[in-house]
Amino acid sequence: MPRNAEELVEVLALKECGPDRFEGALPRRTELVRLYGGLMFAQAYLAAARTTDPSYEVHSLHTTVISPGAIDVPMTYAVRNVRDGRSFATRLVEGWQDERLVLTATVEFHRPEEGRSHQDAMPLDVPPPDEVPARRPADPANDEWGCMDFRRASGGAGAEEERDRPGWQRYWFRVNGSVGDDPLLQTAALVYASDMSLMGAALAPHGQRAGDRRTMIATLNHSMWFHRPHRVEEWWLYDQHSPASAHGRGLSFASIFAGDGTLTTSVAQEAVLRPAEG
Repeated sequence: MPRNAEELVEVLALKECGPDRFEGALPRRTELVRLYGGLMFAQAYLAAARTTDPSYEVHSLHTTVISPGAIDVPMTYAVRNVRDGRSFATRLVEGWQDERLVLTATVEFHRPEEGRSHQDAMPLDVPPPDEVPARRPADPANDEWGCMDFRRASGGAGAEEERDRPGWQRYWFRVNGSVGDDPLLQTAALVYASDMSLMGAALAPHGQRAGDRRTMIATLNHSMWFHRPHRVEEWWLYDQHSPASAHGRGLSFASIFAGDGTLTTSVAQEAVLRPAEG
């Protein structure tokens, strides 16, 4: 996976391979056994955006993973133009590997307009990112997630549980470096990062974190609503909460706040959570 911002931009690249068809780049290296969901979601969004007039801005992304993505087969994204209206546009995207359907996505766009505005407040009891320990240093030549700086601010496995809200955690995030000023790449990088750590909220009540080898995690669906823009090179707070897990599935909701407290994005994800075998 990308070790730095330059490699992140590289792996988000799409190659046009026909009318409304695009091929996604593969990571140079990865220790994952399946293609990272955040990469597929970001590429599906970019494929839809590449077929949409730039006067529209994305307002929601809804993806469903049909089957695991192989790490050595490029994804092909086929985009269908459902509607271009005066205010809204809709695209349907299918992600294929050879003859196998891997994911579907509905991407909705909106021409910006004036309207009523409100938001939840950013949590107050969160230490600023410069007071939160960074991840343990990794080998820079083989850092699976080196393109992102993420720091656990509070909650998660081992934290004191809230009796009525046990599944919660908060992380500070930002891209290590710059992805440039292209608003499509800025959003794609946010989509890429949004899949990181989110199921950890559903594992927290059980004393585990995302990446714990005792649990197999596979994303079933991932949705995002984009309220206001935010540059990914700047810190944002990922406030995550899992209301429930049952029958081998976990559900997490999250809010993304800019450092100044602006609520920029809302996220929801459902995933398979199974005890790992062997």
